[in-house]
Amino acid sequence: QRADHKNIAPWDVTAEEVCREFRILQQQLSRIVIASAELSHRWGISGPKRKAVLGRLALLRELNHLLEHSLPVMLLDTSSDSVVFERRTFDEFAPMITTLSHRSLSSGTTNTSMNTAVKVPSALIPSNNMSSSSPELTSSISSMNSIINNRVSGQSVSPRIILSWFPSTSEVPISTLLPTVRSRIFTELKMKHFWEILVNSAVKAHKTDDDYDYPDDLPQVRLNRFKTFRAKEASELYKISGEDSLFSSLFCQLWKELRQHPQEKLRISYTHPMDDGQSRTFKVRFDNEGVDDYGGPYREVFQQLCEELQSSDPSQREEGMTRPSSWSANYNEGSESSKPPARCYLPLLSPTPNWIAGECTERYKYVFNPSSMSPVRIDLYRFLGQLVGIAIRSKITLDLQFPSFIWKYVVREPLTERDIASFDAPAADFVSHLASLYKRLSIPGESSEAIQCLREEIQTVIQDLNWTARRSDGQVVELVPGGAKKSVVLDELGLYLKLYVEARLSEGSVAVEAFQDGLLSVIPENALALLSWEELQHLVCGVRYIDVERLRANTEYDDDVTPEDSHIVAFWEALHEFSEEEKSAFLRFVWARPTLPPKGVEFPQKLKIQSAVGDDATLKPDQYLPKAHTCFFSVNLPRYSCKEVLVDRLRYAIANCTEMDADFRLTETEVTGWNNS
Repeated sequence: QRADHKNIAPWDVTAEEVCREFRILQQQLSRIVIASAELSHRWGISGPKRKAVLGRLALLRELNHLLEHSLPVMLLDTSSDSVVFERRTFDEFAPMITTLSHRSLSSGTTNTSMNTAVKVPSALIPSNNMSSSSPELTSSISSMNSIINNRVSGQSVSPRIILSWFPSTSEVPISTLLPTVRSRIFTELKMKHFWEILVNSAVKAHKTDDDYDYPDDLPQVRLNRFKTFRAKEASELYKISGEDSLFSSLFCQLWKELRQHPQEKLRISYTHPMDDGQSRTFKVRFDNEGVDDYGGPYREVFQQLCEELQSSDPSQREEGMTRPSSWSANYNEGSESSKPPARCYLPLLSPTPNWIAGECTERYKYVFNPSSMSPVRIDLYRFLGQLVGIAIRSKITLDLQFPSFIWKYVVREPLTERDIASFDAPAADFVSHLASLYKRLSIPGESSEAIQCLREEIQTVIQDLNWTARRSDGQVVELVPGGAKKSVVLDELGLYLKLYVEARLSEGSVAVEAFQDGLLSVIPENALALLSWEELQHLVCGVRYIDVERLRANTEYDDDVTPEDSHIVAFWEALHEFSEEEKSAFLRFVWARPTLPPKGVEFPQKLKIQSAVGDDATLKPDQYLPKAHTCFFSVNLPRYSCKEVLVDRLRYAIANCTEMDADFRLTETEVTGWNNS
């Protein structure tokens, strides 16, 4: 955390800094404990020792040091010709480690026919005094060394070491090791290997004779946004459900366009010289719009798809509650509501029961609609996973509001009954309360009178309970055959809780698996297995906080503009004072994306601030609005006379100027597509 806060590598955090942070934590905990009469333990001398904390952190650092050089071997990164293991120079933070000397392979150096020295980490070398009672471990490590030697000598090697969540016949059980310890691997280290895997697994577009020509194998998609708008307008006017407008949606238009191409083309990462660093998988053309796609329209597609998938159905907007902006200050706050949420316009996602719950940490989220399980719908869920994978490769963040249990499911982290709270907090509280009562029945030493009182309390709670569960979409499913007519009795309460939790956590599991399958068809499983659910969510969605200073550090100015100019100073002051929602709207205005790249991901472009174009804009700047070029992440900012005028014009622009139609003027023949919308 200290390294992340200071934006430095975790290897560079000193012992003094750790002690200082730990001392602050101790003081905070001491105040909490002293202020609570229920807590008898007192911090201070009897609390955790700083040296013990340093020791644990030192072991974590040593683990990451070993993994830094071993991960390429574990991932079978065939782009490397050898594995070099060099010890970092550590401060007093690092533990003293003694390694044994071995002969031949055990010495850590193997000579091959290519005269290449391979230094094998001592952690992978079997010790001479290893107990004969562990032949499987000895065989596994020998197999790994054999793989390393074969790779270096140029021999063909079958991938026997695979990072996977699924059962493997590999002799080295890395499949269960790394996902288990991934929470202890430094994020910096994981992301380094993650992006290396993505680069090595990308499909290269064919080379063209002219660098400014687009490759023939780069998918070109045509989207009619007017058709989508008209369908949604008809839904609102004539109360037509989104179910009937599904195939007019932008999401389905893109699905139809990309499904015509081989799946491997979805791993294309191509950057055109005019794209200003934006990597892409396909090129966009908006019918009936004067737009050239040099990156801005490409990014805009992803943002519009997120809005479309999560927008409320216009046909029932007056009847149900709609979701506030993801960037509003009280996004996760709210009181219990009797007004149900409006269903989603497209029948792929469904608002969670938490929308109408009281306080909860994950309020306005969406789950996959468990009622939409036709073959076409499953293919659409798979396509959604592919789009998320494409966005990751293109380093585009998405405003997808999924509960944590979906991200956990995708990376195969264990789910427990507590994960129900991520989409149905009242149900999770009910399960937790009922389970705690049931567990108390088996506590030894309780008097017969106490047990009898407890049994009566449980009977009161379950007297109206039957063997059913209400899903997030409101449908009731039976946990056992005839469960709707069968009451839950005390002796079967444990089984009921087990089946109820399984039913709730498996809601839409077919859709989640299709989503995961689509994601894995674009992002290699080896790369995804490195990430925890929080890291995957952070990578896909970014964070709901825009660091203005980080944006400022990635800004460049035209020759006739300087950071010291009064209107530039006023601009940065205004951006600091904007709400998070307004900051996001500004990014959408100038870059066609709502967030900055996550920490650890470089900016593909720099923000460019330029002067206003035209003599009138120079002479009468207060009469002009800022003009953005989303493809190039640039804005023409007039030299406004004062900060108040700048704030007024900027707020108007980011709220009202959102269309992309100024690249060129359409001819009459080019607007005939209006008839098809």
